[in-house]
Amino acid sequence: MNPATLPPHRALQNQCEALLAAIERNAWEEAEEIAAGLLPLVAADQDVPHAASERLEALVTAQEALERAKAHIIPAYHSLARLLRAWKRLPPETP
Repeated sequence: MNPATLPPHRALQNQCEALLAAIERNAWEEAEEIAAGLLPLVAADQDVPHAASERLEALVTAQEALERAKAHIIPAYHSLARLLRAWKRLPPETP
């Protein structure tokens, strides 16, 4: 199916999986571009009627991809924050 004609929930699924792949490759600029396009896909999905089971399957797959991406993003965020604190570019962490 042509990506332009995909139902919004399938496009959202594909983009979440692409986001995960970009993050796993440390392609942060690509990941940023993909992430920027997710909210419009969510909005489009909410505006279109679709088969409930097909939509649920796609959205569960999208959520799983985002959860796996989060496993990469959170440690990267903490590493960057520690580095910036060591360089005195962020205030010290408060308990």
